Amino acid sequence: MSGTKMTVEEVYNIVKRDIDYYKVSGGGLTCSGGELLMQADFVAELFKHCRINEIHTCADTSGFGSEKKMEKILAYTDLVYYDLKHMDSAEHKRLCGRSNDLILRNLALVVEKGIPMVIRVPLIPGYNDSDENITAIAKTVAELTKETPVNILPYHRYGENKYRMIDMKYQLHDVKYPTEKELEKAKHIIESFGLKCEISK
Repeated sequence: MSGTKMTVEEVYNIVKRDIDYYKVSGGGLTCSGGELLMQADFVAELFKHCRINEIHTCADTSGFGSEKKMEKILAYTDLVYYDLKHMDSAEHKRLCGRSNDLILRNLALVVEKGIPMVIRVPLIPGYNDSDENITAIAKTVAELTKETPVNILPYHRYGENKYRMIDMKYQLHDVKYPTEKELEKAKHIIESFGLKCEISK
């Protein structure tokens, strides 16, 4: 374990160093994880500092946290990156350890609040890349809002070395990267529901 404990003010003082760059580039602060909902009070207060000083805020989340925590962060959020992995609740529990019920409730909450959002789908061959799952994701998003774009994030093994560094076994070592054909097929399914879709590189 390594790291530095910091207050909201200490983190914000680092963030604001680049405030001129944010204004020119249109960028700002993104909080991700782990899972930012595990530190909702801290993130909300940090985002509040940014909002007061007109720094754009982005919440990158799996959506797994209480609705109360989500609301706390959304109060000061300009953009949400929202991960969706599997639409079948039982399969989601098998793969991720928890059902997706709370995730889907929080997804609807973001839409209800009217906050711009990008859905991100980490596509992992053999786990969540079936036509049925991609169709279910697209259908779920389209029924909530057609204004929200979807980004497909192709599986990679960039984090494998990190597992090695902390003596953990990387469980997906034998999983192959999705092919261009498979990625384009998933993109086509999502677009067939009237949604904009991009494949991240």
